[in-house]
Amino acid sequence: MPTITIDSQEVTVDQGQTLLDAAEKLGLEIPTLCFYRGLAPNGSCLACLMKEPVSGRLIPSCATVARDGMVLESQTDEVTAARKTAVELLLSDHVGDCMAPCQCICPAGMNIPKMLRHIAGSRVEEAVAVMRGDLPLAGVLGRLCTAPCENGCRRKGCDDPAAIQLLERFTADSHLAQEVPDLPLCDPPNGRSVAILGGGPLGLSAAYDLLRCGYSCTLFHEQDGPGGSLLADVAQGRLPQNVLDGEIDLLKRMGLQVGPIHSAQNISAPAISWQSSDTVLIDQSEVKQERLDDLGLTSDRLNVTQGRPVIFTSGNPKKQPTLIRSVAKGKQLAADTHRVLSIQSTSVKAGDFTVHIGKLRPAERAIFLEDASDTPRVQSAGKDLTLEQARAEASRCLHCDCHKADACRLRHVARQLQADPHRFGAERRDFERHRQHGEVLYEPGKCIDCGLCLQVTADAGEALGLTFVGRGFDVRVGVPFGEDLTQGLQQAGRRCVTVCPTGALAFKDTPSCPQRNDRQVIQRHDMPDED
Repeated sequence: MPTITIDSQEVTVDQGQTLLDAAEKLGLEIPTLCFYRGLAPNGSCLACLMKEPVSGRLIPSCATVARDGMVLESQTDEVTAARKTAVELLLSDHVGDCMAPCQCICPAGMNIPKMLRHIAGSRVEEAVAVMRGDLPLAGVLGRLCTAPCENGCRRKGCDDPAAIQLLERFTADSHLAQEVPDLPLCDPPNGRSVAILGGGPLGLSAAYDLLRCGYSCTLFHEQDGPGGSLLADVAQGRLPQNVLDGEIDLLKRMGLQVGPIHSAQNISAPAISWQSSDTVLIDQSEVKQERLDDLGLTSDRLNVTQGRPVIFTSGNPKKQPTLIRSVAKGKQLAADTHRVLSIQSTSVKAGDFTVHIGKLRPAERAIFLEDASDTPRVQSAGKDLTLEQARAEASRCLHCDCHKADACRLRHVARQLQADPHRFGAERRDFERHRQHGEVLYEPGKCIDCGLCLQVTADAGEALGLTFVGRGFDVRVGVPFGEDLTQGLQQAGRRCVTVCPTGALAFKDTPSCPQRNDRQVIQRHDMPDED
């Protein structure tokens, strides 16, 4: 059995095993794109490169069999730079959006197209799960948000944007209308507590995300009750009291404790005073400076008072931000708190790396319109939408996001390597989408020519299967003899989607396709805490 050395660590592997096998045995994380366990490696993507110092060669670890005595480097700057360049070359020829423009422009980053797909399919509970997974105070935002997402909607370039805010309102109201609304899924308690001074949308938003991460939270407010600046919207008739109460009740059922700031030092059990909390968050737009002075809290972005971190909101306390930006800032404040308390490193979401098509060409716009309803935008005149109205409006969505964005290995590796998708500038190809297959969607511009799907169709004994079509830079995966996907993937469609490292092959949005897991976001009220 060969014994090799990787990054000064010796490891012995079975005869015929690869350098990637050896690295995995050592616990080293090596990025891969064209490799899939059980299929023959081809080393085409070069994301798994290692360096052999003796020869000076960079070699693909997934396709190189280990030889006794080999010495290799896998974590040097040179190796990382080579992998990064390989991924950036793949990205330079990538045509497709990771996230739809509406989601990119939403300050809270809600996965709007996914929510709309569920509504269009009458899967309201799944739509609630998507919404509650991203968005605190959804019922409030469904009425008061300035809806910047609709300005980014690509449908706006055709006729009218999708009525995203109304659909958000429909989804939130459907949730709050339950006799006992399901709770968002929360992590187990982590033993840490956070005090939030300021009961407005920012503080409520921060509490929502922190509670979901397992923190104990107490919100201290200046006014008659939690809500802060939202109470003025209630008083002026812009926000129904029952909607605000429903959102706050949801937070309380998640574990939020509430008390007035003026009695914060004398509050009784089971509430937690801000002095005994691990961290204090302060919303300077809701708490007067003289109050902070009285409590001995100085106005710095982050300082330590009485042995605990104190995090202040940034910005001008005299200028009230828009509601959605307050909510987004609360989410960021929760992430900052999580990072400061070091319960675990705050992971960067895949959404932090996004490729955009850019402005659509006329022919490309027509491709997106093919699968969208041509009905005019719903006119509700301030009234609640019925399910049929909501379904019809959601069906107007162009679905210009990637159906496999969260599972895209190219996106994951690009984020890991901090790749620049624009490093190798080139005139992009036209966007294509093939929907002939009953379950599988094929977008050639996202294909990296790894060949995994070709192996799958060959192993499955497909009559036609898939093959490489074209030459040189124009080579693409296709069905032989110009046939469509229906003929090429009669048996192996699902398996091809599973092995595809990008969104080139993805499931359409049908209930039978096992690509969604949105219900995990919601914890039903009659389920045990451990889910």
